[in-house]
Amino acid sequence: MIRKPCSPTSDVDRLPIIVRAYAPSPRVKAPSGKRSPNRRDASEWTLVFDTETTTDAAQRLRFGTFQVREGAELRDVGIFFDSHLPADELSVLHEHAAEHKLRLLSRAEFVEEVFFGIAYDYRATIVGFNLPFDISRLAIT
Repeated sequence: MIRKPCSPTSDVDRLPIIVRAYAPSPRVKAPSGKRSPNRRDASEWTLVFDTETTTDAAQRLRFGTFQVREGAELRDVGIFFDSHLPADELSVLHEHAAEHKLRLLSRAEFVEEVFFGIAYDYRATIVGFNLPFDISRLAIT
């Protein structure tokens, strides 16, 4: 028996597609013809961060580094750390931060001041090498 090849539109080739997206509200024109002040343009702000974790299976946060930029201008740079970091490792971070004039924040301070205070409030672009993993390290347990 010879089988006929499936055409591109056959039922065999059809797969369901699921799309998950965020759609901003449409831009509304004010009566004067100008755009309303609540329009949503791309933010000039960017948060770049990375985390370092333990090497065991839990991969708990040890510390992370970050930069906050407005356009091309560097606005903030620093290190954040887990509150359970051993004292000797924390002292190394304190020395490094002081030597390089970096802000040193706890994980909770970083989340409140930088992640929510800049990235969320200013709708910043968030940049990371393995972003889902790094964001999961910020979860406060």
